[in-house]
Order: sequence, then structure tokens, then C-alpha cells
Amino acid sequence: EYAHDLATGLAPSVNTFLAMYFTLTGLHALHVVAGVAANAWAIAGATRIDAALMAGRTRALSLYWVFVNIIWLIIFGLVYLS
Repeated sequence: EYAHDLATGLAPSVNTFLAMYFTLTGLHALHVVAGVAANAWAIAGATRIDAALMAGRTRALSLYWVFVNIIWLIIFGLVYLS
């Protein structure tokens, strides 16, 4: 979507909406990548730690994903449905 937008001249420097669009969706994408990396780290270390520590990691990661999903719903409503 970014490539198509930029190819058609829709860049962050055009107006405030596009600047906010690229900023919000870009930051959300970075948080998704961080969440995937954190999940990979937790899965890789699952066999080396005890169950209580793994349960804590799982709880923290699940809260993180809930946060990312709620923010995405807000972004989707503000950017795509408005």
C-alpha cells in the first residue's frame, strides 16, 4: 500500500492527513514486528526456562498483542473508515 501511495504522489509531505497516516501505520507496523520478534524469542527459550517464567512471558506477550490490536482498531477507524 505504501508503494502504491508513494508512486501516485501521496507522500507524507503533501498534507497533514498523509503525514499522520504514514506515521500511525508505520509505528503500528514497527510494533507488530517487535511483537513477532518477542514471540520468536519466547518460543526459542521455552525449553530452557521453567513453567512459571514461561507463563509470565506468555501473559506479558498476550497483553502486548491485545494492546497492538486495540490500537489497530482505532487506527483503522480513524484512517480507513473516516
